[in-house]
Amino acid sequence: MIGPLFTINRDNVVRAAIAEVAKDLLPDTPVEVAARPHENGVGALILVADSNGEGHEIVFRESSIADCLQQADTRAAAQDLIDQFAGEVRRSVDEALG
Repeated sequence: MIGPLFTINRDNVVRAAIAEVAKDLLPDTPVEVAARPHENGVGALILVADSNGEGHEIVFRESSIADCLQQADTRAAAQDLIDQFAGEVRRSVDEALG
């Protein structure tokens, strides 16, 4: 759950989605979840890789933030966005773990 001082932007939403998943993973879980800027310079990629380096990329588009900021309740919209991307990361983690 995001707090009152949460700034709604791409990097924070991506970090929050990853943190939602990471808090449920054991430290020795053989999977890596990381984020990096998308090559287009606007979006971000969330990378989920197994111990062999095989993985999945989830594209996070900056337009998702713009849509979120146009909602009447931006905090609820941001939380929904975080939950949505955390769900995608969880599915990718489950696939990586087999």
